[in-house]
Amino acid sequence: NISTQLPLKLTDLIVKSCSNEKDLVFDPMCGSATVLVSAKNLKRNYLGIELSENYCKIAEERLK
Repeated sequence: NISTQLPLKLTDLIVKSCSNEKDLVFDPMCGSATVLVSAKNLKRNYLGIELSENYCKIAEERLK
């Protein structure tokens, strides 16, 4: 397994340029949920899928 985490500032730019407030941002391999955190911070709805139980726990904590 190779894991990467994008900088939040980068995912903020991507989410902001590709969606509007209240849009749905979908991340099918969300890992530690960096894209979802950006979506939440930018007032987007978000949905992520992750198979790893460890990453799911990390994602849940980051989104609280």
